[in-house]
Amino acid sequence: MSELPDRLPTADDVARMTPGERIFHYRNVLNYSQPDLVGHMRLIAANYRGTGVDRRQISRWETGRHTPDPYSRHLLALALRVTVADLGLPPNPYFR
Repeated sequence: MSELPDRLPTADDVARMTPGERIFHYRNVLNYSQPDLVGHMRLIAANYRGTGVDRRQISRWETGRHTPDPYSRHLLALALRVTVADLGLPPNPYFR
């Protein structure tokens, strides 16, 4: 089991994080596991008659190996209850 940090990240700490680190941070703030996040994103995707993602994609985003596509950014932001800009990603002009 990993140890808890000495303190919570400040706004400046979050501003210095990479998009992958921000995804990981906001997921942990909500106490979501990767499968939990996948489930939330799939529920949201169903409202758009679209598809969700799988756990491997979440892992790739968090490690910085890949960046979410514009549609996935939107789902991710909704599932994490933040804006796409909060994730450090460019917005999708087709979603608000």
